[in-house]
Amino acid sequence: MSQRNKEDLVGQKIGRWTVIKYDHTDKNYRSYFLCKCNCGKEKIVARHSLVTGRSLSCGCMNKYNSNGE
Repeated sequence: MSQRNKEDLVGQKIGRWTVIKYDHTDKNYRSYFLCKCNCGKEKIVARHSLVTGRSLSCGCMNKYNSNGE
């Protein structure tokens, strides 16, 4: 993966995530980023999940939605 692709999401806000830094690329060439949710939780998230909108939060968004917020 090129250096540009490793940094292309850094600093972006995607859903409730803020992309902090590139983390790693797995053996299948999927890249992962360290992200911080608005609630404060940090998690490693796959690039594909971020760019497709599959991952928008750490799960706290589901909790808020079920509480009617």
